Amino acid sequence: AVNLKGARLGEGCLVAANSVVRAGVYPPYSLLSGVPAKVVRTASPEEILDEGHPLADIDDPSVRRI
Repeated sequence: AVNLKGARLGEGCLVAANSVVRAGVYPPYSLLSGVPAKVVRTASPEEILDEGHPLADIDDPSVRRI
């Protein structure tokens, strides 16, 4: 993924591989994908904390945070 100058990602955002994130403000807990990247889905923090959600293990040390 490429994060261009001026892009402001909210807390917990995920960017799909090979995506290009252009300048703009993206909401927290969003999934961004595409060229240029667009918000595909936004989750609520409560939804993410539910067990079984793909983002529930975001604090896992094997997850690469940038």
